[in-house]
Amino acid sequence: MKKLIIILLGMYIFCALSFAQQKEYEDMYATLNKREFYVKQKENKIETLKNMLHLPGIKSEQEYKVNGLIYDEYKDFLTDSAIVYARCNILIAKTLNNPVLQAESKLRLAEFYSVIGMYIDALELLASINSRSLPKSLQEHYYGAYQALYEQYSYGNINLMGCKKQKSHYRDSLAAVLDTSSVHYKIICAEKLYDAGKLNDTRNLLLSVFDENAPDTHEKAILAYCIARTYRQEKNLDMAKKYCAMSVIADTKNAIKENASLYLMANLLYDTGDLEQAYYIIGLSLGDAAFCDARFRSIEVSKIFNIIQDSYKQELMDQGQKIFRYFIAILLLAFLLAVTIVYICWQLRRIKKSRQKLSLLNKKLNALNADLQTANHRFEIANDKLSEANHLRERHIGHYLSICSSYIDKLEEYRRMLNKTAATQKIEELFRKLKSTEFLDKELKELYHNFDKTFINMYPDFVKDVNELLLPEEQFVLKPNELLPPELRVYALIKLGITDNAQIASFLRYSMSTVYNYHTKVRNKAAVPREQFEQMIMNIGKFKK
Repeated sequence: MKKLIIILLGMYIFCALSFAQQKEYEDMYATLNKREFYVKQKENKIETLKNMLHLPGIKSEQEYKVNGLIYDEYKDFLTDSAIVYARCNILIAKTLNNPVLQAESKLRLAEFYSVIGMYIDALELLASINSRSLPKSLQEHYYGAYQALYEQYSYGNINLMGCKKQKSHYRDSLAAVLDTSSVHYKIICAEKLYDAGKLNDTRNLLLSVFDENAPDTHEKAILAYCIARTYRQEKNLDMAKKYCAMSVIADTKNAIKENASLYLMANLLYDTGDLEQAYYIIGLSLGDAAFCDARFRSIEVSKIFNIIQDSYKQELMDQGQKIFRYFIAILLLAFLLAVTIVYICWQLRRIKKSRQKLSLLNKKLNALNADLQTANHRFEIANDKLSEANHLRERHIGHYLSICSSYIDKLEEYRRMLNKTAATQKIEELFRKLKSTEFLDKELKELYHNFDKTFINMYPDFVKDVNELLLPEEQFVLKPNELLPPELRVYALIKLGITDNAQIASFLRYSMSTVYNYHTKVRNKAAVPREQFEQMIMNIGKFKK
């Protein structure tokens, strides 16, 4: 039982992770399809900032701040334009004779020079800054600029170990001046753990701050990218693609053209054998690097682009060969199919003649089956009716036997009572009882009640059916606990086949005139022709075909 629970739990977790990863991929491709929309948003924002520079009476300090906002927008989007506004700020800072602003502008410009591959110019700018006189916020910027310079300079540089050593040195210097509770500090620490091969510690540190960041920010993209790298190193490609997809989504929504997420996603897709999508993604990455004029990123992307392109072309060639083989196979199958069709047509002609004969026989057989089914249906209905009638007859026979037995018992009891009275020589009392009709009236009343009850049991809708034959204002309304009025009791006997008025009068203890009056009274209320009224009464409850 425990093993089954563990298996089911594992299957649930696997399905949940697969669904979550599939959702990330779908969101990523949906976001990439809207790349132009997010670029347009970025351009509109930059255009709004540029319009602020043309406001009348704008001061140099204000122009400096607006320029800073503009090159912040251009930073990872269009490096050439960012350099223009960074140079403008250097001139404004000199005009204001503000060393701090001059240092800040030079640091910005040095960062942009590093991106486009002007490493010597970047080094000269950084060397011209006195780091000891910088405030703490610019010290972070200063060491970060050096770290970025040597990281990017290491691509294609023969002195790779020297660049890495310098990068590590300035990264340690940057960590020393950062706030230890900041996300930037934890990212620096995670990089050091990653370089030391401590992948699990790296990922745990990054995940501890991942959910604290707002979604779809550039900082969130960096964290997701770094987490994806740790999973890729551990060969957990599904989780690596999941977090890399998050990074791609955030970079795309922020119109970040100088990004590493697309490059990593292309590598992951290549690793999993999805060459078509890998070729698509690496093409986007190469286009972004060219648009942003990021030299080191172009070098990085170009290395894998040719590999993916060649693999994708080879896959297309292999598919072409498969298609050709399939085409030949289809031709052979088509020939065999044509031969088969000719043979089938020949067979169909033979079958058609036999089918026509069978069709005639089937029509006759269907007609006979239909007649047989109709006859069977009628037989079933008649059988049901007969069974019901037999059951009802047996029940009423038993009921009347019981009544007869009861009457015999009552007569015997009445005889004994009279005999007892005579034996005690109470002659007057005997004559009085013999003259009294009390016993007879009581038994007649009970007899009529049993008759009404039995008749209504046999024909439960008799009163309703009779009312349908009468005028609306003349219909019978039964009193409480009343089964049959005297008039309807006459017609109940007619329904049972007793049509002689003398027999009806004898059974009901009515005079002939009373029976005649009841008979005529009801017939005069009829809504149907009078001469058909009695026949329609007798047809009540009959089975209709």
